[in-house]
Amino acid sequence: MGRPALVVLYGSETGNCESIAKTVHENAEQAGFESSLGTLNEYEKFGLLKGGKAVIICSTTGNGDPPRNAEKFFRFVKRRSRPKDTFVGLNYVVLALGDTNYDKFCFVGQTIDKRLNELGAERISDITCADEATGLSDVVEPWKQQLWEILVQDQNRIANDNNNSNDQNMGTNRETTKAISPDTGKNKEQTVKLATDESEASSIKDMNNKMEEPESRKETTSITIERPEVVPEFEGDKKSEILIMYGSATGNAESISKEMHEHASEHGLTSTWGKLNDYKRLNFMDHNLILIVASTTGDGDAPENADRFVRYIKKRTHADDLLRGKTFAVLALGDTNYSRFCNTGNLIDKNLAKLGAIRLMDLTCADEATGLDDVVEPWKGAFWNEVRRYRRSQNNNVEVVPEVASAPLRIKTPTRMVKRLDDALETASTGSTTGLEDSDRIGWSSPSLVHSFD
Repeated sequence: MGRPALVVLYGSETGNCESIAKTVHENAEQAGFESSLGTLNEYEKFGLLKGGKAVIICSTTGNGDPPRNAEKFFRFVKRRSRPKDTFVGLNYVVLALGDTNYDKFCFVGQTIDKRLNELGAERISDITCADEATGLSDVVEPWKQQLWEILVQDQNRIANDNNNSNDQNMGTNRETTKAISPDTGKNKEQTVKLATDESEASSIKDMNNKMEEPESRKETTSITIERPEVVPEFEGDKKSEILIMYGSATGNAESISKEMHEHASEHGLTSTWGKLNDYKRLNFMDHNLILIVASTTGDGDAPENADRFVRYIKKRTHADDLLRGKTFAVLALGDTNYSRFCNTGNLIDKNLAKLGAIRLMDLTCADEATGLDDVVEPWKGAFWNEVRRYRRSQNNNVEVVPEVASAPLRIKTPTRMVKRLDDALETASTGSTTGLEDSDRIGWSSPSLVHSFD
């Protein structure tokens, strides 16, 4: 028997459904299915009208609208003139994605699930709805695990039905063969009695014994489906001494945060690293020391792997002391060619403090337009110095109070600022005050007032 077939179809606008569908497809191949992957608009190409087994993953956009790559299929199933047996022979399961901030939550997925059933298809399992507003992973990850159990049970049911059908056919053949010998047309028991050659009689008896083999010893056909390996999407223990998270669109924030994660052990810290949108899976609320590296995309928008976290910390329903006892630092990446420079990092920094968390050091902004390294490299050393101070204070049971003296790191356009700082230092050495007036405007303080991180 060949591998069981599975079709995975998705309707996706932002990429979430497509990503989940690709994972399901890859895991299905690994588990022993002959899997096909496509958009819902390709339902005819993948033979959905001919029956089979399908996993459908679809989001809802706007006020209850389907994604563009699902519009054709959505119109097809909604048409009331469709015959009631349009999808007879199809076994399916639906995962619907939506956002409870909108009225028609998961409307498209729910409509597809309902209409397929009305048009003759049979549910393998009830529809599952995941909410982007509160975090997809809390629903999607358990759903993936349960999906394989459901598919295994359904495949075993099909295999058992086939076995029962085969057993009935074999039973009919056994009765016919027992009654008439294919060679002589006589009763086989008479053939055995008349046989004079001992080996011939033994051979015939063996044949009779095989035909009378007990039910318990019959071989059965079954499909073995392995549970696919689940690859973790974060590194480190779920509870460690420091949690490092990133929001990244181009890869810069991800790269910087991963380097900090890898270097944490050199500073005597266990570290956990992952995306901001995975904050629940990373046990964000269980960590007391948190580092966030976040970029800003477009006109002040959060990256796709950070948008849910930003919405979460901006909720007005949170208690003011939700994050009391936590200490954090934010490195924000942005581009001064855009009006809302480092907006995402600023929002995260402001809202974490608003919810009771304490800054380990002031927000640091790095400008991609002039070069990140001029800010990021000094910031790395300063951060680890502040971490050492934080750990000493924890060992001595001293409350960490952020110091304003970390202001020299708040340099947003480093290339232009470095020259102006050099000019200010030169004029200070000659006794002139003109350059120092300029230094005040860029956030620089005289060397005697600069905080030492050691």
